[in-house]
Amino acid sequence: MLLDLGGVVFTSSGSTNSIIDWSIINELNEVYAHDLNLGKDVFLEFLNVYNQKMDLILDGYGFFDNLFTTISYNEKLVSFAQAHFRIFIVSDNYRENIQFINQKYGMESWAEKQFYSFDLGSVKEEEIFFKKLKSELGIPLGQLVFVDDSPLKIFSAQKNGIKSILHTENNNTINQLERFLNGFTR
Repeated sequence: MLLDLGGVVFTSSGSTNSIIDWSIINELNEVYAHDLNLGKDVFLEFLNVYNQKMDLILDGYGFFDNLFTTISYNEKLVSFAQAHFRIFIVSDNYRENIQFINQKYGMESWAEKQFYSFDLGSVKEEEIFFKKLKSELGIPLGQLVFVDDSPLKIFSAQKNGIKSILHTENNNTINQLERFLNGFTR
């Protein structure tokens, strides 16, 4: 199973508080996300602009620690996936965020391998991402199921022959995953 992080394993409440303002984060993501996802060294610039707009002095750890007070870990879906599938994380999240997540949530203990845009040099919306992933995995793409919350990324995976589920809520995703179980082995 190819499992997305943002919007699937981790979901935002969209809550704004005195430290985290999602409207500013979304505004900055418009400017920085693509470069961050591809591993370009712009996180400190992103953080500096965020700090200026919020009149804060956060370091990277402080930013992520506060950010994750507004994000939920989808334990129900991860537990289901662990019980039935080999899990491979595929994400466009940026390096600094992944370092924090790995430290806080120990993904290495439940994900067999992690694949990130900054390592593969492309984002999931680009077909080349899944072609590169195929060579890294050594598993035929038709034997995988991809769970993501983005229709564009689902479309890209499907163009590469990957069975895909658009995640909207857990019960629907788990029901669809149960349908795939007959064709997969752990």
